[in-house]
Amino acid sequence: MLPPTAAEHVAWEDASNTAVRCGGYLATIGSAEENAFVASLVNGDGHFFDGAFEGGEHRRVGPWLSLVKDDASRPWRWASGAPLDYTRWFRQVPKVGGAGILYVAYRANQLPLTATIETWGARDRALPTPGFIAELD
Repeated sequence: MLPPTAAEHVAWEDASNTAVRCGGYLATIGSAEENAFVASLVNGDGHFFDGAFEGGEHRRVGPWLSLVKDDASRPWRWASGAPLDYTRWFRQVPKVGGAGILYVAYRANQLPLTATIETWGARDRALPTPGFIAELD
């Protein structure tokens, strides 16, 4: 896990490259129990989440995971190559429009700011997040 300083945010590609340089990859999640555990690692530290007003909603966005949809005609996939056996979308499975590529981070519209976030949301690469979660081999 890497929480940035208050002024830093990280793009998905930079997070993934950093995880690889450290001998790992961005986190993959294969079950509800694993998701609850991974979320518990970051939910107690406010540095991992941003509150923002985007798309007409108050959103809390957290660290990157390795889930990516890089082609509208292909399914979501873990960048690590792990099978996609579990998801925990905030509302619904996001769809890619046009030539966009979507990456996944923890996300919810939960207040108060101390609420536990275990759901995921898709983000564009142009919208960095406050940190990422890596698995090390």
